[in-house]
Amino acid sequence: MSLTRRSFLATAAAPLALSAAAPKGDGKRKARFVSAALAPLNKSGDIDEALTEEYLAFLREGGVDGVLVNGSTGEFSSFSVAERKRNLEVFLRHKGSLTSMCQVGCSSQAEAIELLRHAQDAGADEALLLPPFYFNQPSTDGLVAFLEPILDAAEIPVLLYNIPQLSEVQITLDLVRRLGGHRRFVGIKDSWGKLDNTLGYIKQNARLAVMTGASAQIQPVLEGGGAGALTGNGNVFPKQTKAIINAFNDGKDVAAAQRKLDSLTPILKGYASPESQKACLHLMGLGKMYVRAPFVDLNDAQRKEMGERMRSVGLLG
Repeated sequence: MSLTRRSFLATAAAPLALSAAAPKGDGKRKARFVSAALAPLNKSGDIDEALTEEYLAFLREGGVDGVLVNGSTGEFSSFSVAERKRNLEVFLRHKGSLTSMCQVGCSSQAEAIELLRHAQDAGADEALLLPPFYFNQPSTDGLVAFLEPILDAAEIPVLLYNIPQLSEVQITLDLVRRLGGHRRFVGIKDSWGKLDNTLGYIKQNARLAVMTGASAQIQPVLEGGGAGALTGNGNVFPKQTKAIINAFNDGKDVAAAQRKLDSLTPILKGYASPESQKACLHLMGLGKMYVRAPFVDLNDAQRKEMGERMRSVGLLG
């Protein structure tokens, strides 16, 4: 029997996701930290390979385990299908030791399958699947009919993405139950920010690797059996976020590490995440990344204020 490139990639990549889903020998999960990556765009709004290389080196140096490409923080909804493919390819060329996850969700099932197959062929380790957005709570039967063929096409592990405050479509416990036995459905990223919902996923299906997208909830999610953090704030605070993961994995003071991160995140308030995070990284010495409309780059006065906020918490000298 021949081994295709995609089936080889699936076989090789599966342990990366499933290791987070399975408990260690002592019964506690080995947690991990995946950064929901920004889109390194130049002033023309185009994907910039040199910026991407520099940015990924910064994340690696900060202790990040993996990177999510084309997520919400990565402005995927303003990218064409072709641009999403190219962006992933650029990230994969420069990821180094980082594991790679690609968000492939679309309102079109055909385009989601196209992006999934591209991610597999390009060498992504895992996929993140947003439900069809904008439809405002379609039925569970409808969501199963939409998502199941995408999962059937998967040859790498897939996590579902719950962010109903943006997508208008919730990954319900009933939907998780209906899809829970699919061999490629291995986890959930929950960015809703409602702790009871995240813990509900964990309680319902202990096999799934449930990762929080809410930086303030990393500790309770880990202690509740979650698999780790998949956050946008981690772009600016990689070392502080990884400190929570390390403390949990090493049996040390998780609460202290969580309090440290919580003391820093308020500096990002008042701006959309790509706007504030890209400004922070530039102030920290990285090349300047721009945003696409409808986001707007911080102006000089806003950047000055951001610098003052960063100095107040010790992020800038």
